[in-house]
Amino acid sequence: MLCSSPRPRNAAATRGAILDAARARFAAESYDDVGMRDIARDVGVDAALISRYFGSKEELFATVLDNCPDGGELMQGDRSDFGRRVAHHIVFEPKRAEKMQALSIMLRSVGSAKASEAVRR
Repeated sequence: MLCSSPRPRNAAATRGAILDAARARFAAESYDDVGMRDIARDVGVDAALISRYFGSKEELFATVLDNCPDGGELMQGDRSDFGRRVAHHIVFEPKRAEKMQALSIMLRSVGSAKASEAVRR
C-alpha cells in the first residue's frame, strides 16, 4: 500500500478559501450566527488557523467586507449619499449575485453591534 504524501501547504490559497467560505456564510447568515468553527469546517481547516490569519471574527468580517466584489463602490463617498448609492446599485446596475454580496452581508448583520462597527469603519 502506498502512502500518500501530505497535501502541499499554500498559505495564499488557504487564506483565499477562508475568505470565500466566510463571505458565503456572512451573506447567508447574520454575523452573530456565523461561527469560526463553521467557516473552518467549510474549508477543512482548524479554527485556530483562521485566528492565525485574521486575528478575530471581527477582523475576518472586516476583511470580507473589504474584499467583496464591487462592495467598495457602495462604501466610497459621503455617508449622507449612501442610501442613494445603494438604491442606484439595486435598481440600475446589472444584477449579479457576487456584486450584491457586500450589501447582503451588511443587511444581515446590521443588528450586531460588532458587525455594525466594522461596517461603519
